[in-house]
Amino acid sequence: RQAVLREGLEIVEDGQLDVDWVLAGLDRTFDYEKLTLATRSIRAGARFVATNADALLPIEGGEVLPGAGSIVAAIQAATAVEPIVVGKPEPGLFEDGLRRLGGLQPHQVVMIGDRLETDIAGGRRAGLHTILVLSGVARAQRAQRAERAQDVAGLPPRERSEQSAQREQSAQPDAIAADLASVAALLGWR
Repeated sequence: RQAVLREGLEIVEDGQLDVDWVLAGLDRTFDYEKLTLATRSIRAGARFVATNADALLPIEGGEVLPGAGSIVAAIQAATAVEPIVVGKPEPGLFEDGLRRLGGLQPHQVVMIGDRLETDIAGGRRAGLHTILVLSGVARAQRAQRAERAQDVAGLPPRERSEQSAQREQSAQPDAIAADLASVAALLGWR
């Protein structure tokens, strides 16, 4: 919210449909009324932008809550419009980070994350080395893999294997660590 205001943009939440953009992100007060407003605005011509596609938000104790990606998915389902994702896993976010780090090259940087579909896929798309940490969301993703396998089960064999290969290729980490302490050892820092 603050980043949007810093850019000089006006946030409209009063039901006004004459907007240029619908920005979807983590909103703990998201409800049917906001979904309806977003749907109507997008159908009226507003562009649909998402802050990220993280469906889950890890919290203490290893639990997860719905993340921004859950809200984005609801709007996408209601509008049949693919959002412009400005955060993970899109490479622009990582490229901006490289510039801010003084112009480092992708091969000089390691993306460490606990989400295959956003952290790892985004790092790989940007050409970074990647390490998956098996804490938080990654643990929950293991359980979801069985559901994803069912997502492609109804496709013809060729499409099923192509879709599975694409998923695996884009989200395959260079290394896996049990936790953040293990990352230091993996990188030779201790």
